[in-house]
Amino acid sequence: MPNRNAYLCVLFEPAVLDGLAALAAALGQAAGGPDGFRAMERDAVHMTFFFAGESLGQLSGERLEEFHAAVSAVVEQFHAHGSDAALQLSGVCVCVCVC
Repeated sequence: MPNRNAYLCVLFEPAVLDGLAALAAALGQAAGGPDGFRAMERDAVHMTFFFAGESLGQLSGERLEEFHAAVSAVVEQFHAHGSDAALQLSGVCVCVCVC
């Protein structure tokens, strides 16, 4: 069932997705196969770095347009200053959510 969560994310290039898929396959084998580990679909992999939950859905159309303009301006400024930093996987952290 779709949700109404809003977030900004980093999308990875195909070579990065391929590497992460290979890592997920190896983790799946180490965890006992498909019954012990469920990897994300390759094309769904992304890195969320700003999570707004359902709060953006509560905004008026005008306020949502203002939010979009502000976010777009920040992203453009970040990009204009040469912030095309390459991502490098330097480790893996196992996190368990106890909700």
